[in-house]
Amino acid sequence: INAEYMGATWGFGMAMIALQIACGVFASVFNETLLKKQAAIPVNLQNVFMYTHSIACNAAALGFRGQLLTSLSPENLNPIMSPYVLPIGLVLASIGIVTSWFLKYLDSVRKGIASALEIFVDAGMSWLIFSIPVGITTALATLLVAAGVQMYSRPVEAACPVTELTETRTEKDDKGNGHDTRLV
Repeated sequence: INAEYMGATWGFGMAMIALQIACGVFASVFNETLLKKQAAIPVNLQNVFMYTHSIACNAAALGFRGQLLTSLSPENLNPIMSPYVLPIGLVLASIGIVTSWFLKYLDSVRKGIASALEIFVDAGMSWLIFSIPVGITTALATLLVAAGVQMYSRPVEAACPVTELTETRTEKDDKGNGHDTRLV
């Protein structure tokens, strides 16, 4: 394996990661926009449409590659029904449903903060359940996440202070005397 090939592979991998991040950000903002702009439509109905859309897109991609029927064969579906894989799918589906409720009533920044806080739970539970030691990289990653959460959690200050707009008008009373009136 030569260095040029490794560089091209690494560059392609980084481009694919950047594309995935961009698609995730776009999907999150688009999802939040739909949930908030279409407030009259129930969230559960929106979830049905979004999940149906995902299923249709995946079926189209598998059909385009000619793998739709083979992916639905019993020998390919058996591993999904495994007691190790099926719960993961159910948990991730429930996370998607909870996320839509979260975005309906809050915003994507708070969703990002909640997702970031998950790193602390993951590190602790991995140590507790699987005896995976919390090393220096994990500690640094959680500190970096903590700093990001702290920055995003601070209240936003106004860019420029709001000042009271006033107008002064001179009016004359019945006797012809002028006096200033301040309008707010």
